[in-house]
Amino acid sequence: MESHTLPTEHPIYHEIQSYHLENPGQGDHAFQVYIDLSETRGWYGLKLHYCNELNCVFLSGKSPIIKGRQIVLPVTTNETLSQRDMQKYFELLAKDESDIREITLALCDVDSTLVYYKISNHIVRPEDPMDTELKKKKKYERFRNAQSDLPHYVDQYYHEQK
Repeated sequence: MESHTLPTEHPIYHEIQSYHLENPGQGDHAFQVYIDLSETRGWYGLKLHYCNELNCVFLSGKSPIIKGRQIVLPVTTNETLSQRDMQKYFELLAKDESDIREITLALCDVDSTLVYYKISNHIVRPEDPMDTELKKKKKYERFRNAQSDLPHYVDQYYHEQK
């Protein structure tokens, strides 16, 4: 029999609550982002951090598809962020990580929607158009291969149901 843990029983939830954030909703969003990254997106080595200067919680961890440690800052969709705010985040949140040049904003909406938006503190060169075109072709080929296999899987399913 499976045991289901309530969010309020999770150790990360308790850690977030121990920071006594001015905005308790920010803690709830941080927990939501933690669960999404660890359980849905397969991130590992996730750590929770508290920035005293900003009175906020942020996360760091490793994505299975991006090299290096990433910083994720949960924010609500109704927060207003200026360039000065972002510069402050880069100075304070990435100070211990010399190789971090990006912060991912985890935009949290009241309906539990999460959107991740990557912000860089430098100019990012766009991908070479040839690389972009090659990626499109490979993606299209995978789609066509999956589509061509579909009748086989339908037949297989149909025969298994008999």
